[in-house]
Amino acid sequence: MGFRSLFMLTALMSAAACDGAVYETFKPDNAYCTVDDGVTNQGQDVPLLYMGNGVPQGRMYAELAAQMRLLTFPERQDIAMTPIGFAPEVKIDGGVDAGAYPIGSSYGVVQVVPSEPLSNRWYLLGAVTLPKGVEWWGGTRFYRAADGLTGVRFRVGPQPEVLSVRRLDVPDGYTDVRVTFSENVLAVSADQPWFEVRSLSDPALPVTPCTARSYGMPFNEAHAKCEWLPPSHILQVTVRASVSPDGSKSVAEAVYQLDPAALVRLPGGDRVLYIEPRID
Repeated sequence: MGFRSLFMLTALMSAAACDGAVYETFKPDNAYCTVDDGVTNQGQDVPLLYMGNGVPQGRMYAELAAQMRLLTFPERQDIAMTPIGFAPEVKIDGGVDAGAYPIGSSYGVVQVVPSEPLSNRWYLLGAVTLPKGVEWWGGTRFYRAADGLTGVRFRVGPQPEVLSVRRLDVPDGYTDVRVTFSENVLAVSADQPWFEVRSLSDPALPVTPCTARSYGMPFNEAHAKCEWLPPSHILQVTVRASVSPDGSKSVAEAVYQLDPAALVRLPGGDRVLYIEPRID
């Protein structure tokens, strides 16, 4: 696998059967990406992750590869690169260990290899059109430009910040609140929670304080399992200050409001507030 690679998945997966039951997973007409828009500290090589697809037609991967563009952002100057479409059953770099890069019969990927090492700045990877009948999956956060180019913006070097805050309400069960960062961070102190949740619609809720515990290890995501909070309630999430693992970058404390009217509903039922990345 090339060390200057950024990877985009075309994951085209139908329902899977298990023990006689059918579970809806990834639809066969959706395209997915390994990361969400706004990630940082990606370096020169993004880990090769896969999502199932189950569509054996290799031409779809070749079609998407032909449409891929890698640009600086926000200037949007094209970067010389080579896009390669790997259909299912193909091994990357001729690897002999099928477990090393397990594309297998249920996976396919488009690999973009820049001609030169990328600089410590922001880039945009995407495509204007997808193969016929394929759409961008709603569960991934994509950047959508006015000219139709859709993809993800990413930064090679570190610049940690909050990317999204989401909630999932399980009826008569609990409310899960999740905060995602653009890269791995550490809580400022081990005894400080990642964040705290309260209801602005009813100050008495939650009855039991709801916080995300810090474990003293770097993470790019933290979540808290709160008592069930009415889905119509506006929640306030106070995200405490954090730092990059080496202490060179920091994320200031910030307060976010989860107003149901302003949240984006994801395919899995989560409702999310996206925070626009700071591009500089």
